[in-house]
Amino acid sequence: MGNMKNSYNQEIKTSFPIENRYRNYGIYAASDVTFENVDIERVNTIRIYYPNEMIISPGKKYPLIIIANGTNSEYRKIEPIFKHLCSWGFIVGGNDDPTTGKGDSIIKTLSYILNLNNKKESILYNKIDIEKIGITGNSQGGCGVINSITKYKEMSHYFKCAFISCIPTKSLMDKGNFDPFRYKAELINIPTMIVCGAGMNDLNACHLNQAKETREIYEEIGKNIKKVYAARKKVDNKYMLFEYDPYMTAWFCYILKDDKEAEKAFCGKDPEILKNNENWQNCLTNNL
Repeated sequence: MGNMKNSYNQEIKTSFPIENRYRNYGIYAASDVTFENVDIERVNTIRIYYPNEMIISPGKKYPLIIIANGTNSEYRKIEPIFKHLCSWGFIVGGNDDPTTGKGDSIIKTLSYILNLNNKKESILYNKIDIEKIGITGNSQGGCGVINSITKYKEMSHYFKCAFISCIPTKSLMDKGNFDPFRYKAELINIPTMIVCGAGMNDLNACHLNQAKETREIYEEIGKNIKKVYAARKKVDNKYMLFEYDPYMTAWFCYILKDDKEAEKAFCGKDPEILKNNENWQNCLTNNL
C-alpha cells in the first residue's frame, strides 16, 4: 500500500448529510511533532498531531486518539487520517510498529504520550484530557485495539471508546498465523464501533463471509455496551482503509466531544446510519 493522499476524503462516497459533514476537514489547523529512538520494542518513532490553537490556548485540554497500524503499515502511510482527525479537535498519536496485534506497543505508546502530558518542558504538557482517550485500528490493528483495551490492566482503563475496521475474524485467524494476536471481544467494556467491507472477494477468500463474521464479533460485545456495526457495500476489506473515515470521525466526536450533531448518526429514533443507504448495509446499533 502506498501513502495516502491528503485529498483521500474527497474520494469517499457519502449518502447522507452527517456522513458528508465528517468526511470533510474540521476547523482546526494541524501541526505535528516527532519523537525518535523512543526505546519501545518494535517502535523507533512516535508521531503526534495536535491542533495549532493548542499552543496559544492555555488551560484548554483536548481528547486523544491512538491509531494502531495494520500489518506491515506505519503512521507515515496513513498520516492524512491523523490530520483529518486532528482537524476536528483531537490530539492524534501513532507509531511505526508494523505488528501491533498484541497491543503491547500500543499500550507503551500511550504511556509515552501520557508521560509527555506530565512533563513541563513538553509541548503536550497538561494538554491531554486523560478522561477522553479513544483508539482505532484497521486489520491487524483491530486485534491490537481489542487487546489494548482488554489485556493491560495498568493502562487499558484510559481508553474510553474504540473504532475497529476490518479486523481478522476467527475463521481467518484459524487459517493463518494469528495466534499471538487472538482477542476476546466479549471482554470489551467501552463504547465500540466495528466496521468491515462486504465485497465479493471477501465472500470468496478462505470461504470467508467477512460481514457475517464481523457481525458475530459485534454480537459478542456486551448488550449493555454502546456499540455500532456497519458493513460497506461492494468494498473489499483491503480497500476499506479510508472508506469508513467519516463515521469514524463522527463516532469519536460523539463519544469524546459530546458532539450533538455527530450523535444523530448513531442515536435517537432515526439514526442516520440505520437509514436505507446506498453505501452501507445491515447496520446495527445497541439502542443508543
